[in-house]
Amino acid sequence: MVTLRKTALLAAFAASFGILSAPTEARAWTGLEGPPYPVWGLLPVKYYVNEATFPPEIASTAKQRLVDGFGVWSTPECTDFSTELLGDLPDGTWNANDNKNVLMWVNKPDPWPSDLGPVDAVIGVTLPVWSQDGEGNQIIYDADIVFNNVGFCWYDSAVNPGGNCSGGSPVDTLSIAAHEQGHFLGLGHTNAPGSTMLPNYPGGNEMATIEQDDVDGVCNLYPPGSGVPSCGACTTNAAKTECNALAQGCNGACVGLYNCEAQCPTGSAAEYDSCLTACKDQYPAGVETYEAYTNCICNLCANSCPIECAGSAGAGVGGGGATGAWNEEDPEGPQIEDSGGCGCAVEGKRGKLGAFIALGLALAALGRRRRRR
Repeated sequence: MVTLRKTALLAAFAASFGILSAPTEARAWTGLEGPPYPVWGLLPVKYYVNEATFPPEIASTAKQRLVDGFGVWSTPECTDFSTELLGDLPDGTWNANDNKNVLMWVNKPDPWPSDLGPVDAVIGVTLPVWSQDGEGNQIIYDADIVFNNVGFCWYDSAVNPGGNCSGGSPVDTLSIAAHEQGHFLGLGHTNAPGSTMLPNYPGGNEMATIEQDDVDGVCNLYPPGSGVPSCGACTTNAAKTECNALAQGCNGACVGLYNCEAQCPTGSAAEYDSCLTACKDQYPAGVETYEAYTNCICNLCANSCPIECAGSAGAGVGGGGATGAWNEEDPEGPQIEDSGGCGCAVEGKRGKLGAFIALGLALAALGRRRRRR
């Protein structure tokens, strides 16, 4: 549980939350775990806000400050980190199993959940969930942020520098948002003076801008070029998010088709095509589900997986992929014969797409690693 606390309570919660109560020297940025450090496998990271939970004092500006907070981390030229706001999710809450990243507040008269920490000490909580892909990367696929409007009073220093709090400790929206969003992208706490990722809120709006230690962190986690993640990272993220429902739906005949296709010989295109046709005839009910899932993965990961997903990245399902011919001198090279998606339908994809189905099924059964920071 990544939390931001009042400075006065640092020592009291050092043991519980792993905070250094008496640092003797500056410690550079850290990741949530590792190395390897957990990172998002697909950029931009998409998220929702629950506008119904915005505190009245900041209701008119809260959404913009949340957007601004992510913008703080995307600004350095040395990073490719980026986010995309998908809009309001009225029923959105923190849920590690919904594959939706939600930012929200808990307000009176509702109680602050005790499992998120003391009501008068924890200002915000980030709940990232990650797992390991087949390449040894730690991939974040869900992260919610919960802000405390029960024990604290929120204000927007950009429009009301003095705040307007009659009760509770005043906290600046952008400062708290930027800190929690640092955890969201994969950063842990630091004790480098002045950093946004310090574990304690000093008051005011000092945390609203990132310092060199913060820049070093986001640029190390998401350097230039990381906007196109590794194939394993991208497929892990896609299988857990946009393509998760299709992965869960691949059972029965779909699994039978995968198992059959995985045994097809890859010595020549003719042998493979003949075997694949026999598999499709044997499991006709699984073909549509299998193709839908593999196309979903490829539409998201064509740039990251050029062999497995040859074609045009960003083309929606049925959106018109390129066409091409099998290269017998390079049997691992791409062949594209379907007219839609990313050139990723089962036809013409000799022995490659089985890996995606295997990945999806494995991830569906994989225990999730949830960290509360």
